[in-house]
Amino acid sequence: MNRSASRPRRLRPSWRSQCLRRRIARQREQRRCHSTAFDACVECGGICFSNIRPRHRQILPHLPPLGRYLYNPDTAPTSTTVTSRRPSAPRWDALAASSRILPLVTTAWCPSASNHEFWPEMFTSLSILPPLGRPLYTDSPAPHNVSAISPLDPQLFTTIDQHAKDLISGTLNARYNSSEVIAWLEAMVATSTRGLAAARSAAGSRARTPEFRRAEEDILILNGLGAYYANLFRAALDYSVYPVSPAADTQSLAAYRKARDAWATMSTRAQTVYAPTSATARPLPPRPLG
Repeated sequence: MNRSASRPRRLRPSWRSQCLRRRIARQREQRRCHSTAFDACVECGGICFSNIRPRHRQILPHLPPLGRYLYNPDTAPTSTTVTSRRPSAPRWDALAASSRILPLVTTAWCPSASNHEFWPEMFTSLSILPPLGRPLYTDSPAPHNVSAISPLDPQLFTTIDQHAKDLISGTLNARYNSSEVIAWLEAMVATSTRGLAAARSAAGSRARTPEFRRAEEDILILNGLGAYYANLFRAALDYSVYPVSPAADTQSLAAYRKARDAWATMSTRAQTVYAPTSATARPLPPRPLG
């Protein structure tokens, strides 16, 4: 009996399967290379510039610190403040405060879960009053006005309406409320503004360098956004407590005008720095209360 006849004939792999195998092998090699490129930092457990292995430093030359403060928020900011030690760079406290503004806003107040709909830097403002007709953000809770918007984390933050009800009834709520969010935003803006002023004074003539001005303009935009959202939330909160506090309507209007002025100042300055490359990159003033 011919043994070769009983064996199944092995087919030669097609060129498609060969290409697929080579692609999978390259992807595995890339993953292996990237996973062995970094060692955990002895100080904080995160990935820092200082612990990138020498032969892999050309892979990602501009890699930011990854996961540093998730492991130890109290660690000294050594690798993350490399640029702030340069004479022409803004101070670390200005950057630290302004960079926390938008994460706080999007966590405590999120009109839409879609990033295609809600873009806090290019925001189409909601009405303080319940809107008539189709709401701007359809996945927000009814009646779709500013005070009814849900937090991105409702287990951690209350809505503005719920906080107003708690204030009126004197109910204690363990979650973070809108008054705290407003206070945090104002504190971040104030801290960042002081730090930026100190950085300008310390930099002297170097404050006119492109490196300084790039960071300065972004910090000013973030501070303008922080002032806008803080006053927008205050206007909505005053509107929500208006039924039991008639003087709140004047306070709500004043806060809303401050929000509008903050946005107008920020967007007017940004127009002189950034080109309108996006279809929605245009200053949109808040809608009138009515």
